This record gives sequence, structure tokens and C-alpha cells, in this order.
Amino acid sequence: MVADYFDAGQATSVLRLVILVGGPYLLKYWLSNPTGGFKSRSKEEKTLEFLSSFLAFDFTKRNPIVVEQAFRFAFKQKLKYVEIAQLMSFLSPMHAFHLYRSAKQFVGFETSKGPLIYRGRYENERFRTRMSKVLIASYFGFAYSGFLILMYGLEVAFARHNPLLGGLVSFASIMLFSLAYVCVDHALSLQSLKKFIQEYQLAKQTSDIPK
Repeated sequence: MVADYFDAGQATSVLRLVILVGGPYLLKYWLSNPTGGFKSRSKEEKTLEFLSSFLAFDFTKRNPIVVEQAFRFAFKQKLKYVEIAQLMSFLSPMHAFHLYRSAKQFVGFETSKGPLIYRGRYENERFRTRMSKVLIASYFGFAYSGFLILMYGLEVAFARHNPLLGGLVSFASIMLFSLAYVCVDHALSLQSLKKFIQEYQLAKQTSDIPK
């Protein structure tokens, strides 16, 4: 049994480490969904009904402002008309809208039928791969450092009855955990970018998007 190999302190440490590693992923998922990752069926039905009625007519003939406001209501994100027109040409527009939420910090569109525009060096696939590896390694480095400082630093602070040391340890841990989250958030966004590019390539093969 686990109790035969781990005492209560060790079990608590393992649990904290599991939470530390998995926490940012859960937080990323939670923040990427306006309702915390859970939608009521009635809200989904209302959104579907709205989109069905709105898309019953050619949206390209509607006023761009109306289109932007309609999709902002449906997807809870600000999108330009040219972005909406491009995403609607994807094989799976709903999936494209979801991926674009994270990928738009790296790419974008300047016209409704123009090519995908990359920001900075993110057009280079090797650069994107290298950045992902660096970010993941940095995440574990920051997270583990924060975990060790919090666990052992607070133990020393309590043993010495030093509230100032405890405050400094807590602040340092929070900063390290924040850096860890920034790293994992950026790494997961790069994963979304990779999937978005794949969807974009598929869309180019079946539409009039410039190749």
C-alpha cells in the first residue's frame, strides 16, 4: 500500500507536485472558456439558433460591422471582418475559430481572401519547434523552483518564527509560479498555432485562398 512507502509529509509533497504540474494546464483551459469550460445546454442551443438564422443568408453581403458584432456575440471574441471571412472558408469553421483565439497573437489576415500573415519569426517552423521546447523546459524549471522554495523556505521561516522571511519566500514563489504559467500558456498557444496552420493548409487545397 502507498502508506507503507510514503509518510504523510511525502504524500503531501507528491500531491503538491502533481497540482503544480497539472494546474497551469487546467487554468489555461478554464480561462480559454468564458463559462469556465462548462456551457449550459440552453446557452449552446441559443448560440446555435442564432448562428443558423444569421448564416441562412450570405454573410458576405451584410454590413461588416453587423457581421463583426454578430460573431463577437457568438464566439465571445473580437474579430475583424477579414478574419471572419477567412475562418469561415475553413473546412471546420468552429474549430478554426477556437484555434484562432490562441493563434492570432502569432498570425493574422490583412484581406478577406489574402494569405496568412505571420508575425515576427513564427513563419519558421524550426523556430516554432525550438521555442516550444524552450518554453516547456522553462515551465518545469520555474515551477519546480517555486515548489522547492515554497516547501522548504516556509519550513525554515516557521522554524525561525520569521514572518519577514515567510513573506519573501511566498513572494518569490508567486513570481516563479507566474513565470511558469506564462511559459506554459505561450507553449500551449504555439500548439494551437501548429494545429491552426494545418487547418489553414487544408482550407487552401479546397478554396480560393492564395497558395
